Amino acid sequence: MNIGNNIGNIMKITGAWNTFKSNHPKFPAFCQAVSRKGLKEGSIIEIAITTPEGEKIETNLNTSIRRRWECR
Repeated sequence: MNIGNNIGNIMKITGAWNTFKSNHPKFPAFCQAVSRKGLKEGSIIEIAITTPEGEKIETNLNTSIRRRWECR
């Protein structure tokens, strides 16, 4: 393992994160609010993308635990 490469990668990630936070200042606060409340089973995560042309693409993720099949 090359420690120099790891430090370089960490610095790149840190720089990218700082740029992201600067460009999207509300997102870290949103993540903190979700973290404080906790993402509970049964929560629904909704994601929507709107293209420059106005087309909206949406999906959601349900955090419910599904029944798992057991091998007997």
